[in-house]
Amino acid sequence: MRKMLIVPLLMGTLLPAAAQQTAQDTLAHCESCHAPGARGRTSATPRLNGQSYDYLVGRLGAMTSALDQSPHSLQVMWSNAHRLDDAARRRIARHYADLPADKAVPGPQAALGRQLYENGLPDEGVTPCRSCHGANGEGSDAGPRLAGQRKDYLAEQLWAFNLVARVHGPMNHTAMQLMPGQIDALASYLGGE
Repeated sequence: MRKMLIVPLLMGTLLPAAAQQTAQDTLAHCESCHAPGARGRTSATPRLNGQSYDYLVGRLGAMTSALDQSPHSLQVMWSNAHRLDDAARRRIARHYADLPADKAVPGPQAALGRQLYENGLPDEGVTPCRSCHGANGEGSDAGPRLAGQRKDYLAEQLWAFNLVARVHGPMNHTAMQLMPGQIDALASYLGGE
C-alpha cells in the first residue's frame, strides 16, 4: 500500500520539473535563431523581447497557415509553430513579452522616417504607421512593436510586404507606396542596434 502512495507523490514532483525542462528546451530552441533573450540574430529573425503578448500568441498561431508568411517564415517557423499547442504558445509569448524591449536608436535618416511614421503619405492614401503601431512604435492591438526592432529586419519586412512576399493587406498597400529611401528612413527611425 505504501508503494502505491509513494509513486504518485514522486510523479507529482517529477512532472513539473519535466514540464519546466521542456519549456526551457523550447525557449532554447527559439533562441537558437532569435539569439539569447530573443534579441534577433539576423535580418530574417525578429526581436521578440518586449513584443506584445497578444501579438506573439496571434503570430505563433498564424504561422501554422502558409497563406500569409514570408518565405523564411515558411521555411523555418511553419514546422516549429505546428509543434506547439495553445498553452505552449501562450507560455512562450508571456516569457518574451515580459522581457525588456530594446530601445530605438535613431540613425542618420531618422528625421524623414519620423515624418513618414507620424504622417504617412496622405497623397497616396497611406495612413500614418502610428495608427496601428502606436505613437512611438510600441505596438498596439492592431500592430506589433516596431521600436527597437533590428533595422535590417524592419527593412527586410517592408520589402517583403512591398513585393507581396509576405501578405497582409494593409501592410502590402502601405509598403507598395514606399520608395527605397523611405523604407531605409523608417528603419533608421524605428530600429535599434
